Amino acid sequence: MTSPGPSLGRRLSALLPAAILLGSAPVTPALAYWQLIPQVEGGITFENNPRYITDESEELQEEVNPGITDNVLGIYLDARLEGSYKTPSSEVSLVPRIRQTNYLKANQDLNDDDWYVDLVAAHSGLLGNIGLQAHYEETGVRTSEFDSAIPDNPDDPPPVTSGSGRFSGDTQQTWTVQPSLSYQLSARNQLSIAGQYAETTYDQEQETLLASRSYLDYDYSSLDLTLRHVLTTKNSFSMTLTAGNFLAQEPGRPFENSTDSFGIRGTYNQTFSETLTGTVTVGVTRSSVDVSGIPGGTTNSEERNFVGSIELRKRSESTTLNLSVSSQIAPRSDGTEVVQEQARLYVDRVLTQKVTMNLGLLYSNESAVGRVFQPDASLLLARQDRNYFTIEPGVSYRLTETLSVYSRYTFSSNENDVTTGKEQSTNNRLFFGVLYRGVGLRR
Repeated sequence: MTSPGPSLGRRLSALLPAAILLGSAPVTPALAYWQLIPQVEGGITFENNPRYITDESEELQEEVNPGITDNVLGIYLDARLEGSYKTPSSEVSLVPRIRQTNYLKANQDLNDDDWYVDLVAAHSGLLGNIGLQAHYEETGVRTSEFDSAIPDNPDDPPPVTSGSGRFSGDTQQTWTVQPSLSYQLSARNQLSIAGQYAETTYDQEQETLLASRSYLDYDYSSLDLTLRHVLTTKNSFSMTLTAGNFLAQEPGRPFENSTDSFGIRGTYNQTFSETLTGTVTVGVTRSSVDVSGIPGGTTNSEERNFVGSIELRKRSESTTLNLSVSSQIAPRSDGTEVVQEQARLYVDRVLTQKVTMNLGLLYSNESAVGRVFQPDASLLLARQDRNYFTIEPGVSYRLTETLSVYSRYTFSSNENDVTTGKEQSTNNRLFFGVLYRGVGLRR
């Protein structure tokens, strides 16, 4: 793998000595504690097109893999342990998670053993704050390449993710590290710096279903410098300078796609009430794409793109609502960066003491930054666009303080628009499960 550029690496490493200069608030030992919260869920799942086979490929699929059915039934188990340590000025949390899905013998190629580990650390000092987030996942490509409309944590910002939308038996490994540092310049002004480095690699099988296009390993790094100014107790404004690099490679081949991006954006935050907040972000980014290892030598292109978002959040005892519309630059596993335009809606509503309903909607339109340079000469200089839509309604019923049963339905539609025409596939999926979430052990 290729590490981030030297200049970016120096900037990220500069966060450490800067953090040492931060003063720390005194810690009262009696107020420090740690806690462990176990969570386990399991159930059955049904799908009618788990391999996302297109209509055009359905006949070929039956010839290549006779006996594999379109309708499949499986069981899944998802377990996690949320560990955290908190003091008046610091917090560290570590969450390992495993999700296993198994299908009947004729569909064992769909089985998934997915692993996740999340680390979050934060410290508040007299002069500012320092934070670190790290994430590791090893998942089947079928799992990772399709976004869910239901967030793991509704308070997290919308993710920057993308996928080619093709199923294979391959696995994906991703490491992500996100350090951050903020410094209080005055009562109304705050300066912050945030970095990100992500490395994604694929363990690809020699034989892929329907000769699907292989995936490319890639690195993604970025650096944001933000100045935030508090206007009143209900609103604030910030300006952010951004820099990023995307590097995609194909192991064993000379193909390489390197994209450098620079941009600026402004953000306005408004508090409408105790439960309702809104955010508007507007900016522009300039991307320079350099591709080598293709027939004809090295090529390059430049493109400017609008980036921005509108977000609305509501938090009350009975209602959680996230609504966002955004345009951003995101990496994709086919070796390109894309302009990703998304609309997201998530609503969680407590109807009674025992019944909760939720709904997630996600629409994503993706088009490549500049031109797509595929290692396959037949697709050279082709531009591939993608439309993805999913809807996920669900309901849960609380049996006890720690035990619930739930049902969820997921519909997804994926359409790729390539030089050879449009390829569309849809999938319907049902979940019936039991969720146990412990009250936690606290000391």
